[in-house]
Amino acid sequence: MPNGRGVVRRDKAMTRIAARTTEQVKSADPGHSVWVMANAGSGKTQVLVDRVVRLLLAGFAPETILCLTFTKAAAAEMSLRLFNLLASWIGLDDDELSRTLTALDAPATKSSDLAQARRLFAVAIETPGGLKIQTIHAFCEKLLQLFPVESGLAPGFAVMDDTGRTALLQEALTTALNGAARDGDTAMLLLDDGAITSADSFEDLAKLLLPATAMFHHVLAAGLEDRTIEDALRQAAGITPFTATAEIAAGIMAIDGAAYSAAAVDFADVSPHYKRDLGLLFKQIADADDVTQLTKILTGLLFTDKGEPGKQALFSKATLRDKAATCAWFDTESQRLVALLETHAVSRKVDATLALIRLMRRVNATFSALKAGRGLYDFDDLIMRTRSLLQDSRAAQWVLYKLDGRLSHILIDEAQDTSPAQWDIIKALADEFFAGEGRPQKAPRTTFVVGD
Repeated sequence: MPNGRGVVRRDKAMTRIAARTTEQVKSADPGHSVWVMANAGSGKTQVLVDRVVRLLLAGFAPETILCLTFTKAAAAEMSLRLFNLLASWIGLDDDELSRTLTALDAPATKSSDLAQARRLFAVAIETPGGLKIQTIHAFCEKLLQLFPVESGLAPGFAVMDDTGRTALLQEALTTALNGAARDGDTAMLLLDDGAITSADSFEDLAKLLLPATAMFHHVLAAGLEDRTIEDALRQAAGITPFTATAEIAAGIMAIDGAAYSAAAVDFADVSPHYKRDLGLLFKQIADADDVTQLTKILTGLLFTDKGEPGKQALFSKATLRDKAATCAWFDTESQRLVALLETHAVSRKVDATLALIRLMRRVNATFSALKAGRGLYDFDDLIMRTRSLLQDSRAAQWVLYKLDGRLSHILIDEAQDTSPAQWDIIKALADEFFAGEGRPQKAPRTTFVVGD
């Protein structure tokens, strides 16, 4: 090109081609399915672009190439790079373009190859609906619009943005909390009294869990009974000998009050050891009339601030000598109590988990009802509906058959961020065109995946 600005752009295009490694060039070969794993900044996006370009050079129509990215920004970046590269070819002379194509391992063997390469920019621009470089959510939305009856959706359905979804979730949460409080659900008590300590507050915990409502609904189906879930949790936690927290609490409360009263008298003249007034503590244990109070006293006596069994000796050497019988009795008693207290703490976390599940079911049911009443869907719905359409619906084979005739290559960006449900969708698409059915292909169909 005659002006300096054009020369700079052309030189940059040539530099990018020359900088490609042998592995990058091999990965872009459209004749093979490839999985690329590399660190961020290592050129994965450029390899994706090269792969699309190689497919176009091989004669595949743009509409037969599906490239799924994780974010809109990634899709825009890939589209921009692709269009810039193809646009740069228009201004290259034959020798420069020939060298560029050779560096991509797609050498031009005749003049018509050069002409085809220069036409690719126009082909990409003029493709009806544009190139299929999109997020998986956008792909699912378009697919569901193509098959609304088969997916059980009303034509022209609306998809919420993040702001709208957050507002509706908050409305569902408020409604569910009010319902739990009205019905006297113990979920409120368990979540309120510190049984769950992994979040600063229930509000923080809710914010972590609410975005996963669709996945929650899929994993914990409505037909799965609470008792089944509880049994599974208790088995996983290793507390199956006990069927309920109340049973463990009864074991803690079954202390020998007379023995503790006698020990309190025996330790009345003992000086505090590690700031523990044993006489006073044993009297408090003897007088405790509920499990919450007793558990707090015993936990402070027998455990560290980190929740581990105490490592400091309860008794001084003088106390062990002068009160040998009482010390020996409590040594045995403390072993029983430590085991019960640890099991009680775990069991309460199981109870809290079950309470949270009940509450999440309320939230999910309310959220689903609000969306249905307003004809709205969110991104999670798009994924789950599409997966169901391609895997579980009666129309699955028909839908896959129709898609099979339109796709020849699937490219996946940011594989490490792709969820299991999204992989199910991709797998359904790939399995169909690898099954050997559909329209005849002049070259192998492929999948191409890149990720960290």
